[in-house]
Amino acid sequence: MIEGIVWGQPSWWLIAFIAWAVIAIFVLLAYRSSLMPLHLRMIAVALKLIGLAILLACLLEPLGTLQRPKPQSNIIGVLIDSSLSMKVALEGGVEANKVAFEQALTEESNWQRELANDFRVRRYVFDGAVRPVDTYSGLVFDGNESALYASLETLKKRYEGRPMAGVVLFSDGQATDAGNANFDWKELGFPVYPVRIGKLEKARDLRIASVSTRQSDFEASPVTMTASIEHDGMANERVLVELLDSKSKTIKSQEIKLSADGPTATQFRFRPEESGVQGYRIEATLISDLTQASDDVGAGAVGDSAKKLEPTLAQAKAEVTLGNNARFQVVDRGRGPYRILYVAGRPNWEHKFLKRALDEDDEIELVSLVRIAKKEPKFSFRDSKIDNSNPLFSGFEDISAEEKEQYNQPVFTRMGKTSPDQLKGGFPKSVEELFDYHAIILDDLEHDFFSQDQQSLLRQFVTARGGGLLVLGGQESMRGTGFRNSVLAQLLPIYGEDAQSDAVVSPLARFELTREGLLQPFLRTVDTELAQREQIEKMPNFEVLNRTQDIKPGASVLAEVALDEQTKIPALITQRFGKGRTAALMIGDMWRWALHHDGPGEAPLFQAWRQMTRWLISDVPRKLEMRVERGESGNRSTTIKVQAFSSDFQPLDNAKVELTVTKPTGETLMAICEANAEKPGLYETTLVPNEEGVYSAIAVVANPDGTEAGSAQVGWVHEPSVLEYQSLGENKDQLARIAEATQGEVIDLNGLDSLVASLPSRKVPITETKIYPLWHQSWVLLLAVSCLCAEWGMRRWHGMA
Repeated sequence: MIEGIVWGQPSWWLIAFIAWAVIAIFVLLAYRSSLMPLHLRMIAVALKLIGLAILLACLLEPLGTLQRPKPQSNIIGVLIDSSLSMKVALEGGVEANKVAFEQALTEESNWQRELANDFRVRRYVFDGAVRPVDTYSGLVFDGNESALYASLETLKKRYEGRPMAGVVLFSDGQATDAGNANFDWKELGFPVYPVRIGKLEKARDLRIASVSTRQSDFEASPVTMTASIEHDGMANERVLVELLDSKSKTIKSQEIKLSADGPTATQFRFRPEESGVQGYRIEATLISDLTQASDDVGAGAVGDSAKKLEPTLAQAKAEVTLGNNARFQVVDRGRGPYRILYVAGRPNWEHKFLKRALDEDDEIELVSLVRIAKKEPKFSFRDSKIDNSNPLFSGFEDISAEEKEQYNQPVFTRMGKTSPDQLKGGFPKSVEELFDYHAIILDDLEHDFFSQDQQSLLRQFVTARGGGLLVLGGQESMRGTGFRNSVLAQLLPIYGEDAQSDAVVSPLARFELTREGLLQPFLRTVDTELAQREQIEKMPNFEVLNRTQDIKPGASVLAEVALDEQTKIPALITQRFGKGRTAALMIGDMWRWALHHDGPGEAPLFQAWRQMTRWLISDVPRKLEMRVERGESGNRSTTIKVQAFSSDFQPLDNAKVELTVTKPTGETLMAICEANAEKPGLYETTLVPNEEGVYSAIAVVANPDGTEAGSAQVGWVHEPSVLEYQSLGENKDQLARIAEATQGEVIDLNGLDSLVASLPSRKVPITETKIYPLWHQSWVLLLAVSCLCAEWGMRRWHGMA
């Protein structure tokens, strides 16, 4: 294609023009006397003059100019998607397309040889990242990601400022990094030429589209996993859906029938046997595949032996792939111990049943401080010979004088302590000692029990520590003007009575859950609302109640006590306070519920106490908090962050954080978390998972002095194949958008030779001007001779010489 013309002998212009003008005059004179029609004479004259003009122009030596890429100066990238979805598209598509694709990748292919003549060819493959290769021989499509956006952007950055002429892209257009879909392709800087590899003939596929998990710490609320099963072309077929644990043991299974209208949902409800991070897998398999696989190995009908089979693509010909038939999930049931401080004003039955209930929970440690005698006045006129210690300790010679309570001090008994000095001085008097607990339960205790400093500590415990506070009813609890003006009253969700009245005693008090209470998982001890109401009907009447003047704004009444048909008083009130939560249980004899139980198994009160305790600690921050942050779409990196606090819940600096990561295969690796330069107490490290499945990590934190500060655990799922198999086949719309935005062109496999032939005429960064003589071209002489012969023929046809 001629882009311009230059003249080798421009000095001949005048001579050639004069010669042409003279000849033109003679031609016009010759045709003046012709009998030819006027329009034919004009055509003949024009043909004569054009032919003569072409011949005379050759005297000027016309030269044609053409802009072409400078050989080996421009770069062309060839980028091939090596992910699993490409394998599915090729194996499930037209066989001729697959053969043509394989032939196009061979080095002997004509388009690659021609491309290398004019351009520097750079070959790449990509799945989760871009990798350069020397040849496409032996290319294996085994990547579980298709980072299409990130790969093209990587090439842009790699060749920025260099003569990049374009990229020939072999991809099905299915991108797993669709989060980068807002990328402005016009800024890419080079055209992209997507190559269509063909589409699926039959996209019959079964897949688990999504899995959601709901869980709580309460016994009546087990873990619930809901899987959404989608399909293409498999309506009304039967599917076996299984829930398996980390050891591939089947926990539950269901057989469902696929809907023709949309996704089919199936649900599993179960209670994990262990605490901590646990991994699960949900699998979906066509019953026909299992039956065929069983027949192939002589296993008979579908059963346990069939469940152990892992059908291959050849066995499950009804599906284009089995890679999207399973999903992983992580369940974190928490790791203790969670420490509960129970403080009572006198020995009572409530503590007995509470302790018995929490002894069944391995994750909870109950430490009890029970006052067995109040302090009494000390008179100066007492007999000096009488022992100065409390008479309760008289006669016990094995108790030292320091341990004997003074006569004017209350007497406590400590239970569940983990060290001899724990709570030795009574209720904690320092932040470090009190913040060691996750929740506090106060039972039948007057507010004067606490000093002003201790009440301030309680406030810090709830607001700053984020701990839970539960106050139980009783004859000493939540009453009087002194309580109403105390810090403890500020923490609770109630306004106490002004008068120092006694607790209500009524044999007709009936416990009832409010509508809001029925919606709280921790108050449900059975599975259904009907069963819950029946259980409440069997509860005994309570006789020790504390009235409240009113509840505070924002507080929730979860339970009431009916004294008669018209009179109901709040029984359980909760509220958020600072970082923590507080609750007031106005009943002082919940233990009656256990005494009236006459059915099989343990009394419902035990489960109720465990669930209420779990509710108290469910949102309480720990000294070590771990979280996992996944990289952006297309980035396989995973960042594990550990937030460490000291005993007073201040950020812990200069700590040593060691990480033990367990892979899905059971293999472990060690890592060290580095301190974050911007946030105190934050330590982090980055990992790149290379296996699909459930990962878990345990962090052990050491104080600056070398003592252990604690440990924490976290789990996460790495399953990039979920996005890889989300859509199957060729996304031609995506390929077209990329080509249009980058000023490229979508081509077919059989159009590669045409593309390479047209590249020299397309816009490239570095070009050179090619000059060649037009008058040496055969078509120039042929055009001149053709014009003259046509004119001669017209003259002879009309009888001219």
